[in-house]
Amino acid sequence: MPEEKKLGYKRVHFFKMFLTEDDWNHRHRFHVQKQELHTVSVHGIGIARQFLGELLVHQRPTPDLSIVVESGHATDAEGHDIVLNEPLTLRVEREQFPLPCTLYVVARYAEEATDWVRFKDGTRRNKYFQESAVVELVARPPESNEVELARIATSADVYRITDARDRFAPKVNEIDLRYRRYSLVLRRLPRDLKLTMLKALGERKHHFLRLGGHRLLRPAAVMAHPISVLEMLTEADLLTENNVGEVLALLNQLDGALLDFIKDNIDDPWVLERPEMQAARNNQALIASLLAGPEQYRMSNIEQVLNLFAKAGDFFPGMTALYGNESLVYYEGQEVVLPKLYPLGDDWERIKLWSAEFPEILFVDGMEWKLVGSLDITNEASEKRYKFRIDNAIDTWRTRQKLSYPDGTTVEDTGVAHEGGYASFELRGLIPDTHLAVIRMMDYVRADYELEFVVNDQYVGVSQCLGNDRQFRWRNWPFVIPAWFVNDDTVRIKQLMTTAERDVNMFRFWFYQPLSF
Repeated sequence: MPEEKKLGYKRVHFFKMFLTEDDWNHRHRFHVQKQELHTVSVHGIGIARQFLGELLVHQRPTPDLSIVVESGHATDAEGHDIVLNEPLTLRVEREQFPLPCTLYVVARYAEEATDWVRFKDGTRRNKYFQESAVVELVARPPESNEVELARIATSADVYRITDARDRFAPKVNEIDLRYRRYSLVLRRLPRDLKLTMLKALGERKHHFLRLGGHRLLRPAAVMAHPISVLEMLTEADLLTENNVGEVLALLNQLDGALLDFIKDNIDDPWVLERPEMQAARNNQALIASLLAGPEQYRMSNIEQVLNLFAKAGDFFPGMTALYGNESLVYYEGQEVVLPKLYPLGDDWERIKLWSAEFPEILFVDGMEWKLVGSLDITNEASEKRYKFRIDNAIDTWRTRQKLSYPDGTTVEDTGVAHEGGYASFELRGLIPDTHLAVIRMMDYVRADYELEFVVNDQYVGVSQCLGNDRQFRWRNWPFVIPAWFVNDDTVRIKQLMTTAERDVNMFRFWFYQPLSF
């Protein structure tokens, strides 16, 4: 540390008739030194990840003895800013270096006095100091005031320098980026990419656990553990645009290992012909190609790779349905603890008034609920798909209504009403041991009744449809079947009227499950 910094920081105190040349210079030096202290203490020494091209070193398009250093920003041990505003090309000159040797690409801070002024007595003083970055090749390790950008182990007959094929084990005459030091400033994932990452991780964890329930696929459940760790890192914003590439590469290898394990251990001669397996394989190969090559290329593909990972979530449900088990994986002797109750909070009130088309994802009670099905009453194909029926009714009739929601949106739809008896329908492809939200579109003019829900012949609870509205008559009435009762990927739901001499009407149903709870 320079001697003047060891003595502490002296701040100017202004008063009348007090301003000299030294005073102004002390004032400026104080702010410069405090900024340098802040930079070293808070942000750290090294390359700033979020600035320009991050001083990345790579080969030229046509490799030769030259390399390219991209623009970027770094800080040295004294807190100086080393800023390179334009890409720079450096060339290995054989006559300059004692080949073979290890060459280092280093950057250091420099300043030059500029804008000189000559006074009458002949003296000259500079008005400014121009700060700059010196980036060069040297045949020695970096000094304390220098930041290493790369190193290259050269041979005596080197004729070209290339990017490393394996960045973890560069060979002779390849650019070695392993010893770059980064500052503490993190470039967090943008919110949309963070949510995409969390969605992909959550879906994988669910399906890896389900597949691990198969007696021949136990290791799949173990693979879910690192995914849980990655979820925590992502939630804590420790996953950044700089390290997410390597994390995604590991995740892609995990996907490949799972696919190989299914292929090698499942007694299914058609496993490789399954469309889900082929689609997952193709997606994995595409992701691998986007994450290969130079760092600059990988970084530019991060958003596309994340979207492909989210897309891969569409392939796992099919394989889980074929080879997975019926419930979550538990250790031997572990007590199965799942919620038997789900009280509807105030957050569900807005769902009752929802007048637009229901989306693929709903955010309710702090959870992300995914649409797993929708039943359109009076649509023959939809009713057949869900095996919808009404049994033991005293009376049944169809009704067409053109009504409004409380926000004034008018919707026309056709439905069914019945008095007495019960309605039933069947849902397939569910995630077992996970809540199931049943949302029923209804005419709210005749409410004030209670519906009893039975799932797979187990009594679940009562949905209270309280109140009524004669002006704005459409409502979407929710009921959540707790995870305890969703004990299979297929459930048969009965909806029974328990209030005497009342009828229940139905127009549409939407079914949602949370991605995690």
